[in-house]
Amino acid sequence: SLRAAVNSQDLVIDSGAASSLRPVQPGHCLDMVAASSQYIDSGVTVTGGTSVDISFTINPDGIFNGLLGCGGDINTNKGFLLNHVAGNVAISSADGTTLFGSSFTGLTISAGTWYECRLVWDGATSTPTLTVNGVDYVTAGTISGWAGASGENLKFGEASGAYFDGKLGFCKYDGVLQYNNDFSTGTSAIDSSGNGNDGTLVNGPT
Repeated sequence: SLRAAVNSQDLVIDSGAASSLRPVQPGHCLDMVAASSQYIDSGVTVTGGTSVDISFTINPDGIFNGLLGCGGDINTNKGFLLNHVAGNVAISSADGTTLFGSSFTGLTISAGTWYECRLVWDGATSTPTLTVNGVDYVTAGTISGWAGASGENLKFGEASGAYFDGKLGFCKYDGVLQYNNDFSTGTSAIDSSGNGNDGTLVNGPT
């Protein structure tokens, strides 16, 4: 493999079937404390039933829960969640009436290791794909479509009141926002996509 530093991130070019250009550890990141309910509020509402392509890098500390969320109460506000439950990474969605959920088969995430995660899902009646460090994982069951988040913003490190504990780096919602580890202001995640969607650092992650 080849290693190079680009935009303050270490990048690896791997040979083989899972070849990719991907960050393995961000140059600067946020240390998220779950007990303090810390997360990034993107200020962007995800439209229900549309496709999502969302990426982020994490390094968990011990037990962690919320990874990604769009929706408060998932049945009332609808939306989707990505979280860590009982040793499994799972995705849940809701259409305002029914809650759907399934874990990603064969995926284990451990403390003290950097992971690049990418969630791709068309938002309809399909199986979401979560790519972790270049390996694709699919859910054990089909996740039915979701109706939207009813005004709830996309949040990194929070999923319906569950919070991530560990380091959070690069974040991207394809075509909408991209946080290249620029958290230097202490209050904002700076959007480098050109769309002006700076995120808010909630409850003081540093």
